[in-house]
Amino acid sequence: MDKTAIERDLARVEHHVRQGEQSIARQRDIITDLERGGHDTAQVKTLLGQLEATQALHVGHRERRQFCRF
Repeated sequence: MDKTAIERDLARVEHHVRQGEQSIARQRDIITDLERGGHDTAQVKTLLGQLEATQALHVGHRERRQFCRF
C-alpha cells in the first residue's frame, strides 16, 4: 500500500475513532438517565459493551496504520 493510501486509510480510521468516542459517551449518558429513572439498563449496557469492543478494534487499526506511516 502506498503512502497516500495509508494516509487516506488513517484519516478514515481517525474519523471512526472520533465517532466511536461520541457514541460511547452518548450511550453512557443514556444509561445514566435510565438508571436515574429506575429503568432496566441490561440491553443498553450490552450495546455499550459492543460499542466499546468496536472502538477497541478501531483504535487497534489506527495504531497499525500509524506504524505503517514510518
